[in-house]
Amino acid sequence: MKALIFGTILFDVYPDEVLIGGCSTNVASHCALLGAETTHLSRIGRDDLGQLALKHFAAVGVDTSFVTVDDEHATGRVDVSVNEFGQPEYVLATETAYDYIHLDADRIAAIVAAGYDFIYFGTVDQRGAVSAATLRRLLDTGRFRHVFCDINLRENCYTRESVEYSLRQATILKLNEDELRDVPAILGLPAADDEAARVGALQSAFDIDLVILFNVSECS
Repeated sequence: MKALIFGTILFDVYPDEVLIGGCSTNVASHCALLGAETTHLSRIGRDDLGQLALKHFAAVGVDTSFVTVDDEHATGRVDVSVNEFGQPEYVLATETAYDYIHLDADRIAAIVAAGYDFIYFGTVDQRGAVSAATLRRLLDTGRFRHVFCDINLRENCYTRESVEYSLRQATILKLNEDELRDVPAILGLPAADDEAARVGALQSAFDIDLVILFNVSECS
C-alpha cells in the first residue's frame, strides 16, 4: 500500500525534553513501521526542530520528498507546561511552517502520477489558508482509493466550512466521543440520542464507509 500523509509536523516542547508529535507525523510514522510505502507531505522551518523531524522520518522509513523548507516560518511546536494544580497546559504555536504547505503544479502532478492508495489529513492541517488550498487541489486532482479524515476540534483550528468539507471528502472518518457530539451541532444537524445513531447519521449524511470512534476515557 502507498500512503500519502498530509499535514502537521510539530514538536511537543516540555521544560526538560522535546518530543516529535502531531497527528499527521504519528500516522506517517506508524504507517511506515507497519510496512506501507509512506510519504509525508508537509513543511518545516529552516531550524533545529526541522532537522530533528527529518532525522526521525529517516529512522522510521518515511519518504520526505514532499516536505518543503520554509525560510520565514518556524517548524510547528506545542509548548507544554504544568500548572499549580499539576495539570499540563498546552500552547499551540500559530503561523508555523505547516500552515504554509505549498506545491506547484508539477509536484502535484507527480503526486497524482505516483498512484497513492491512501491519503490522510485532518482538520488542524487546514488551519492555514495556504495549506487548506493545497489539500483541496490534491483531493480535487488525485484519485485515492481511501480518504482518511481525522477530526480534531482544536481551538481556533477549524471552521464549520472546513469540518463539512472534510466529511464530504472522507471515506474513512476518525473522531472521539466529544467530537462525535460536537460535529452535528457545528453543522446544524439533528442531534441523535446515542453514539451508534450519531455515527449512522454522519455515515448517511456524508456517504462515509467507515467511522473509527476513539474512546478518550480508555486512554491513560
